[in-house]
Amino acid sequence: MDWRVFLTTFGVIFLAEMGDKTQLAAMTMAAQSKKPWAVFIAAALALTAVSAIGVVAGSLLGNYLPLVYPVHLRGTGESFAANVGGRMIGTSAAFFTTQLAPYLPGANNFTKLAYAAATVAFLVYAVGMIASFWLPEPQRQPLPD
Repeated sequence: MDWRVFLTTFGVIFLAEMGDKTQLAAMTMAAQSKKPWAVFIAAALALTAVSAIGVVAGSLLGNYLPLVYPVHLRGTGESFAANVGGRMIGTSAAFFTTQLAPYLPGANNFTKLAYAAATVAFLVYAVGMIASFWLPEPQRQPLPD
């Protein structure tokens, strides 16, 4: 195992998730349900599943994108995605989450907000997955190992 990659990945993910909606939702559910172990196990499994999806997608895209786009376009595209996707669309998702929450079922506002966050996250992933069908096909050559 490459410990440098391991520790860097752990540190980046740990710092990125501190104070994130995921952590706030887990804290709220643990406080509300009074069953912290059930919330911990469910949250850990959910984060593991999401991380697995990210690793699989990243490894597939790592093989796919070099064949389709030159290096300078990939760098520009990643910057564009981080700035527009992360800053503009990400803050819009937080706005839509709070606007959607009152219309969802739930015993209290915390539950409604958790359902709204899950709904918005699902919609973002669904739109991305559907949009991926319109990506251009790479040239017919073997993928690098």
